[in-house]
Amino acid sequence: MIVTRILPLLLVAMAATALPAQTPARAQQLAGEFNKLKDKVKQKHGVTTHKFHEVKSEAWLASPAVYAGVYVSESPELEIHVARDGSVTGSGVDVARFELRTARIADGLLTGTKVYANGRTEPFEAVFLKRADRARPTDDFDVRYGIGFLAIMPGSGVDTPLRVFAARQ
Repeated sequence: MIVTRILPLLLVAMAATALPAQTPARAQQLAGEFNKLKDKVKQKHGVTTHKFHEVKSEAWLASPAVYAGVYVSESPELEIHVARDGSVTGSGVDVARFELRTARIADGLLTGTKVYANGRTEPFEAVFLKRADRARPTDDFDVRYGIGFLAIMPGSGVDTPLRVFAARQ
């Protein structure tokens, strides 16, 4: 009798503690998509060319007030405004112009719905990022904060998502 009363309470408590842990894990997973290391050396006709670029990204976990600001990317076009109270507005262009609606911030993730002029909707998911990059292995990292999201651009002929970083202005 006691076990049947305690077991449902235990299961509810376990579920309640498991849910918050999933979102930061998703934020870290999405942030990992923005890591990059390119280190190539080519020799041609006695000339050596060294190409290097490194990007390290991690989920930027903070309160909505800390995220307040304007985030902009140029290609594809995206502009997101985050208010100190955590409310979010935004718009952009991928397959067509869209407005970001029902946006919310939780544990480093920005989720919402892209609403196109023709009424079509698509889910939107992005991660707040702390992004560090450098052009040479001996350089210091240049650290910027922003929003990262994956976008598939139509007509590109590539199914690999484009990694878009909208920097905080």
